[in-house]
Amino acid sequence: MPDHHEAQPIKVIIIDSNPLVREGLRNSLLKDPQIDLAAEAADGMAGLYAADRNRGAILMVNAVLSDMSFLSVISKYRAMARGEGAVVVYQVPEDPALLMHIVENQGSALVGMNAAAEEYAVAVRAASASGIYLSPNLFSCLMAERKAARGLSAAYDLTTREGEVLQLLANGLSNKEVACKLDLSVRTVEAHRFSIRQKTGANTLSDLVRIARGVTLSQQQNGSAISFSSERTDAVFAIGGNARQGDY
Repeated sequence: MPDHHEAQPIKVIIIDSNPLVREGLRNSLLKDPQIDLAAEAADGMAGLYAADRNRGAILMVNAVLSDMSFLSVISKYRAMARGEGAVVVYQVPEDPALLMHIVENQGSALVGMNAAAEEYAVAVRAASASGIYLSPNLFSCLMAERKAARGLSAAYDLTTREGEVLQLLANGLSNKEVACKLDLSVRTVEAHRFSIRQKTGANTLSDLVRIARGVTLSQQQNGSAISFSSERTDAVFAIGGNARQGDY
């Protein structure tokens, strides 16, 4: 009799313009007996076409594509999949605002640059379980940014979002660039900026930089603790190792 409890194969679609990278990923993923390579594509449109023919497959996409942004691919895939499947993005840069945007709005598994070969299968397994995977360097980057934002919030009674806006403004970004990074409207950023000025007394960009750097230095000296939590307590979260239930 067939075993009805046997795990179903995890179908994966690789999207990468470099055939050598696709080959390397294929060889790495197929070492896992549960993973099945459904298709390969050299660009985003071809990948979406393959996803339409392989419903429920995990989309594995390079953060840099030749024809469209990977965020556009994710958005189109989500609309097409209607709740099925998941996305693994690899070659992800250490950009905290981008990481937060993907984690909060896309729920993707993220693999950083120069990742170990075994990370890709771990990320695929986490994504297939509706979980989240972050490479160690990406996790550290995200935590450092959150720590800075929380430090600013505590020091000046700012909201977490105001702390994030202040950090980005202090890094030299314009209101429009901050809005894009945090997926906000420019008017919302302007409102946050006004509130920050009221609470901190910062009237110039140099004031913002001084305040942001002062809080960051204080945190480093005091060794402030950080935490990272989510309402998704049933998700699988892995940091460069085995996926664990309920760690995220």
